[in-house]
Amino acid sequence: LNLKYDENVLARYKNIVPFGGQKPYVVIPSCGRNDRHKEKDTKSWGIDNYKELARRLKEHYYIIQIGSNDQPIIKDADQIIFDQPFSEVLGIMKEAEFYVGEINGLVHLAGHHGIKTYAIYCGGKEHPDFTGYKNQIPIMENNASVDTVYFKIIEDKKKKCSK
Repeated sequence: LNLKYDENVLARYKNIVPFGGQKPYVVIPSCGRNDRHKEKDTKSWGIDNYKELARRLKEHYYIIQIGSNDQPIIKDADQIIFDQPFSEVLGIMKEAEFYVGEINGLVHLAGHHGIKTYAIYCGGKEHPDFTGYKNQIPIMENNASVDTVYFKIIEDKKKKCSK
């Protein structure tokens, strides 16, 4: 995680990232796992949840999906950036309004570098007391619904706008 943020990274994405655009951009993963295991706790939030969250967030944000090209594409993503090294991903995430994703390496990357993150805890033994960062908003509901995540993001957006 000792990656250094290179300002030149964002320069390569100026034609992609909506600098000065009408909407701030957010980053979501391509989903580290293709499916959820319904019968037991899992760390996967599931691709269907990410697709629905992206559909709802699109009204408020420009959405950048990151991940690897063997993962499902989220059709409501405005931009898809696959198969980039962590230093490139960090450059993209650094200027985002926030990152949202289940607990995995990208959540830790964002947390370590002070990027606001909605961290979805889907089960298992992970807990923000052990895995969280101060810039993260943990979403702890077991099998967190899209509604839970979406309404938390929108609630925070409204609070920010009223300040």
